Order: sequence, then structure tokens, then C-alpha cells
Amino acid sequence: NEKRRWEEREWLGLKFLVHFFDFQCEKGEFMIWGLTAQILIRTASIVFQRPPDFVEQLPEFHVLNQREDGSLL
Repeated sequence: NEKRRWEEREWLGLKFLVHFFDFQCEKGEFMIWGLTAQILIRTASIVFQRPPDFVEQLPEFHVLNQREDGSLL
């Protein structure tokens, strides 16, 4: 929808999506993005007991905990 957008980013060779949500209320207009957006996406998935209608594409953080020989840090 027009209040949600995303950008593909890369960090340490891992590609992931950063989500942005435009939120408007009586106190003004706000942009919810990054980790805050991801927490809210996960919370909504739990509350509504279903995945979002869009791709999340999170980084594979377990890869960051591996040494070059494949063992975990």
C-alpha cells in the first residue's frame, strides 16, 4: 500500500529489506522504519497469527556468528 515501502540494503555481504511505514495521527506525521518497523511487523504476525502480506527478507544473522572454517563463534 502507499503507506509502506522498503529499501534493499546490504550489510557485511548480507542483503535484507528495511521497511518504512508512514503513520499519521492527531499529533502529526511519523515515519516508522528499521528495527522499530520489524518489531511491529513481528508483533502483528503474532497477534493476527499469520505472516505479513509482503516479503520481510531479514538478514541471516546466524551467518555472522560463523568463523571462516564454519564453526560458530
